[in-house]
Amino acid sequence: MKNCAAIAVLTLSSTVTSQLHAEGATIGIGVGINDDYRIYLPIKTDRLLIEPAIIYNDAETDSNSSRGDSSTTEIGVGIFKYTNVKDRTFIYYGTRLGYIETEQNSRNTEAEVIARYHF
Repeated sequence: MKNCAAIAVLTLSSTVTSQLHAEGATIGIGVGINDDYRIYLPIKTDRLLIEPAIIYNDAETDSNSSRGDSSTTEIGVGIFKYTNVKDRTFIYYGTRLGYIETEQNSRNTEAEVIARYHF
């Protein structure tokens, strides 16, 4: 299901960018790699900045008594109105809508050891 949603958003993004490019929109790409992975496709038209995004985060935790891992996938779009301040500077405001899915797995290692000896 996750793969289908990501493919659908990428397909939608490429379709939108193709149509907007014909109308004279400026299209960019933004990539962020830190604790998570982010891809933005800002599309600037005469009046709006439309920014589809895909964000993925994967984390593992390990302590003396427990271990766990989690992953988060976010698919969304931002729609902003902007105002030019100077030649290359503008202010934008608007909203972001998206879907976030998180999976978490945790294991208590002390509980596993106790359970093993009680049975």
